Amino acid sequence: MRPYMTFHKTAQAAVAYIFDDGAEIIGGTIPVLPRRRLSQYLDHLAAGHDIIHMTLSLPEGLRASSGQWTRIFLTALRETGFPEFATPWLAARHPGKSCDHVHSAIVSRTFSGWVVRPRVSRKNTDRVHGMLARHLGLEKPVYFDPKIPDLTPPVPQRNLTTDLRRQLHTDLDSVFRHQQPRSFPELDAAMELAPGEFRRTRVLNSHRTKSDLWVNGPASLLFRFSASNARHRGDRKWHPNTVTISNAKRFGSRQAAG
Repeated sequence: MRPYMTFHKTAQAAVAYIFDDGAEIIGGTIPVLPRRRLSQYLDHLAAGHDIIHMTLSLPEGLRASSGQWTRIFLTALRETGFPEFATPWLAARHPGKSCDHVHSAIVSRTFSGWVVRPRVSRKNTDRVHGMLARHLGLEKPVYFDPKIPDLTPPVPQRNLTTDLRRQLHTDLDSVFRHQQPRSFPELDAAMELAPGEFRRTRVLNSHRTKSDLWVNGPASLLFRFSASNARHRGDRKWHPNTVTISNAKRFGSRQAAG
């Protein structure tokens, strides 16, 4: 139930998800229009600001009614910083897939023109995830349980789509679980001994920020890594539980200036 958001300059991508086969509209603050007209209308309301595609998913095997989904979605909107009745949005559920889930298109600008800055930090989406699980009577997400310390990088299963990505995830998981590196040099040394034989290099991504690129022969994967700018015993303090394996077109890593 973690809110998963992507940001777009136009509504086309989000609208395409809403109108996927078997979609059932659960609600919104704008009229349901044909796909092309809806995209144009959302772009007009956004006035150059982002269109946000938010996805919410129930655990596999569970189903919610349209009314329940509407209440879940309104709660997620409010808790991530959107005035739920003053923001243009439209959402649809997709119950026919492996898990019951909702796709939505949200304008990051209210009807009155106020620009919304959604709270999409890991800390806040963890909080919203835990709150929704509690309200729905679901088990508390394991990363909220202080009795289960875990340094392994959480990676959404939807990102592990190739053997190469799965191998990189396996290697990183093993390294963080057993070696627990405290710096990039320690991480590099541990990964050199891992079965996947990945090597890390630094490149400039399309946003002109430095990205960590894991190379395995002719193949490569970008590795998103979040480091704080706090200092710890003269070294950068870093947090290994913020790893994301993703494709090179969407993500790069940003290392905060010390």
